[in-house]
Amino acid sequence: MDGLEEAFRNSGLHAGDVDLIVVTDSESILGIGDWGVGGINIAIGKLAVYTAAVGIDPSRVLPVVLDVGTNNPKLLNDPLYVGNRHERIRGEKYDQFIEAFVKETTKWFPDILLHWEDLGSVNARNIIKKYGEELLTFNDDIQGTGAVTLAAIMSGVQVTGVPLREHRVLVFGPGAAGIGNADQIRDAMMEEGLEQEEAESRFWAFDYRGILSDETEGLFEFQKPYRL
Repeated sequence: MDGLEEAFRNSGLHAGDVDLIVVTDSESILGIGDWGVGGINIAIGKLAVYTAAVGIDPSRVLPVVLDVGTNNPKLLNDPLYVGNRHERIRGEKYDQFIEAFVKETTKWFPDILLHWEDLGSVNARNIIKKYGEELLTFNDDIQGTGAVTLAAIMSGVQVTGVPLREHRVLVFGPGAAGIGNADQIRDAMMEEGLEQEEAESRFWAFDYRGILSDETEGLFEFQKPYRL
């Protein structure tokens, strides 16, 4: 944590120089999994999409990877791996590091948009829960995916003429992104008059164990509203 200020100083950037940061800890890279510091490539790729799709100036963005270790044995045993060679930090120590990063980031760039990418499901939810109302920030996997999914569903609703509140939804893969989708669809159902519990009852969440229910062991808190 002591190196955060030095890292920002070494960037040569100052307040007003950067509008957008894409940050990842690389724990849950789609199709790859735990990629360690290699996740910086994902942050760079996402920023390229911002530039290509909406014309964000590439000189005003910053990709960041948070090296909190890796649980990928291939990386830990690779003599050419440049990241920290220890298992991922968890719990309070991880939370303290994220808090220090957010504090340092907003000190250097007070008006920054902070885009979180490819975090593990529990950390992703916890970070947005803690900072979502404090900062200009969002999680792409939870909120970005959910917004696009809801937009597609609403287009389908216009074609079928069947109100969203009357649909049932199967979430195939109830991780951070899947439940992020469900949360936004649920909220849209509530906008159409359903109570929260009633809206949540219109979902099935399905993973490798089958449909999530009261009998499913090891559920995360964010999955429980959608269990049978």
